[in-house]
Amino acid sequence: MVTVATADTLHDIELIRDRLRHQYSPEQDALIKCCAREVLGGGGERAGKSFIASEYLNVRFWQGVLYWIAGKDYDRCHAEFEYTAQAMIALGAVLPADVHTPKSGQWYMTLATGATIKTWSLQDWLKVGSEAPDGIVITEVAQISHTEYTRLTDRTAEKRGWVVGTGTFEGSLGWYPELFKLYQLPGQAGESFSLPSWSNPHVFPGGYN
Repeated sequence: MVTVATADTLHDIELIRDRLRHQYSPEQDALIKCCAREVLGGGGERAGKSFIASEYLNVRFWQGVLYWIAGKDYDRCHAEFEYTAQAMIALGAVLPADVHTPKSGQWYMTLATGATIKTWSLQDWLKVGSEAPDGIVITEVAQISHTEYTRLTDRTAEKRGWVVGTGTFEGSLGWYPELFKLYQLPGQAGESFSLPSWSNPHVFPGGYN
């Protein structure tokens, strides 16, 4: 089932994008605006995959009260968390003192809205308890198992939340390319987007050329 975005929702997303003043390529822009329940981005090296995955959360932080940034381990969650922390500070949505990044274990921040954004390692799955996040950013989604992916998507079911994940096809587990192809078709539970290396305007300002 695909979530239908209202005009008000897209309007508010655009307002936040304007405040952040981030520039996107057409490929990145299409992913960020997608309002499907599951969103996948398949990208090349230096395609800005971590930035775009966190940006999906950054423009929607006001919609819920709990968000996860999940990965195979805590270290793999750090890039996305740092991008989000920078955006939340720039928006005035969080004070630097409310962003917690211990040397080991879970990182988290408490926003002025009362919402919490935290990292979760799939190695600590048994500690998750009964939390039901409004949205989940999955880091290096191609490197987790299909069972782990399903566990994460199931967590958003209660609130009809979203899941966004980006990764490369090289070295990916077999389920990821297959699901990516499926989500290229209309009427599926999710949508997928190609993010080639040259679609990152910060690294390749000339695009394909």
